[in-house]
Amino acid sequence: PVRTPVQTPVQTPAEPVRPASPFRASGDASTLVVATGIGFPPMFETRGEPKGYDIDLARALAPRLGKQDVRFVGASGLRERVARGEADLGIGAISVTPDRERETLFSLPYLTPQVVAFVPTGATAPLESLASRRCYVAHEVYKKQAAAAGCEVLGVKEANAALVESREGKADVLVMDTLEALLHRDAWEPTPIVLSTDRYAIALQLGNDELKSSVDRALGDMIADGTLAALNARYGFDTIVAAGGSIR
Repeated sequence: PVRTPVQTPVQTPAEPVRPASPFRASGDASTLVVATGIGFPPMFETRGEPKGYDIDLARALAPRLGKQDVRFVGASGLRERVARGEADLGIGAISVTPDRERETLFSLPYLTPQVVAFVPTGATAPLESLASRRCYVAHEVYKKQAAAAGCEVLGVKEANAALVESREGKADVLVMDTLEALLHRDAWEPTPIVLSTDRYAIALQLGNDELKSSVDRALGDMIADGTLAALNARYGFDTIVAAGGSIR
């Protein structure tokens, strides 16, 4: 009998597996997606045209990461948006804490401001301790620090409102971040009392070590070539040393 040759099926070469992009939100698109907050001058302001230090930082960072421009997502929950992959990076005065490091991957710090006790400019009595003093704080998160330093915390007050009450003898001190204090340098002056040193860093999705390496390398280049120093000078952050803070 004549045997019919068995036809061997043609094997289609398997498509190579393409690794997932480290840019969880933008992928291969040219626009970097950055989550930031609503308003915390001088760091960021997204009501209207985005502006502020963190906005400029993101725009300077984008081309170093191979992106042409930036789309800002202004909302609360920056780290949560990054964790869900809705943004590539979170840049918005995000403080690094041990608790947050369990949920978020952070870049190298790009700013290290401090929380300092301020008194109205021209105050006659030097202030060396917060014990038995009456304090306002610029933000809710500073309440515990002020109380631990011995201050009677009266509540949260914006700097101008706190100044009025201080001049009326209702308060002695305003506790605020040295960066925010730059907006009120004519009205408030720093004391030697530093409550804490903060670290602002860029938030990334936990486990995204590839993108962290790229961001850290880009920040290092920005330090080496003077880009970060120029940004600090533009916002007056190079003067923070006088208020007990530091820039790195």
